[in-house]
Amino acid sequence: MNRIIGVAAALALAGWGPAAAAQDDAGGVQGSSYVEPSGSTAQPGENPSILTQVHQINLAEIQEGKLAEQNAMSKKVKAYGKTLVRDHEKADKEVQKEAKKLGVSLEGEQAADQGEISQLQGLTGADFDKQFVTDEVAGHQKAISMVKDALPQTTNSGEKRVLDHIVPVLKKHLKMAEKLQHEMGQSASAD
Repeated sequence: MNRIIGVAAALALAGWGPAAAAQDDAGGVQGSSYVEPSGSTAQPGENPSILTQVHQINLAEIQEGKLAEQNAMSKKVKAYGKTLVRDHEKADKEVQKEAKKLGVSLEGEQAADQGEISQLQGLTGADFDKQFVTDEVAGHQKAISMVKDALPQTTNSGEKRVLDHIVPVLKKHLKMAEKLQHEMGQSASAD
């Protein structure tokens, strides 16, 4: 969950969130152009940070899915982890392809929230299952919201296609996680 909040904050700083429109000349956003944190000027839809952020989410979901395959007690949670790995690897190939077209390097990028991954690494069995499923529900809700917020501001057709393709994947994962949560007897607000 924290990884998505961090990603949303990064998007806002990079000119992608709703708060970005309120920035003045000093903040970089003015009309349809803005200054990225690096200081370069880019047009919305050409900002590589949305691809970077989606890439970081994919990396985190792949790592967490692999952890689920290893540390989960429930066969259903293990299967969900395998689905995350497969789907996010596929989604990330699309992100990488678009980034390459735009000349955006994704090399050296890390998963969005190493702290959350480290926390999960320390858990096994039922404790892992509970925390993992709770994190997946909250994280996918935030990711869906973030992507939907970014879509209207995205004018680059390739970036828009990437975002359009990731939304149904995220929604599918959310439904799967909510079902697992229900089956485990957890409420949607459980820690």
